[in-house]
Amino acid sequence: MSYEHELLGIMNAEGMRSHTPSIQFAEVVNSYPKTRLKYNDFEIETVQIRYTSWAYALANGLNTSVSDGHSHMIDLGGIKAGDVVIINCDDSTVTILDKVVR
Repeated sequence: MSYEHELLGIMNAEGMRSHTPSIQFAEVVNSYPKTRLKYNDFEIETVQIRYTSWAYALANGLNTSVSDGHSHMIDLGGIKAGDVVIINCDDSTVTILDKVVR
């Protein structure tokens, strides 16, 4: 997990230039929809977790449609126990921004 910490350092350094909120890594303890995260020594409960539209698509799948009326649900792999996610902490809530893949 050392490269994640290097990436986090770079992202936080860049973020300080434009005063964007800091981001962190968390481990998924319970899979979606009853998502629980472990961040440092804390466990973050489902009711405290929000998703960006992209993270929601990762968790639920992505529904696409084409001009002839057909639609398809694309499975993007979900957000599962053991995954590492990028989060943004804001007061009493945490927003999942994306999933880290190797």
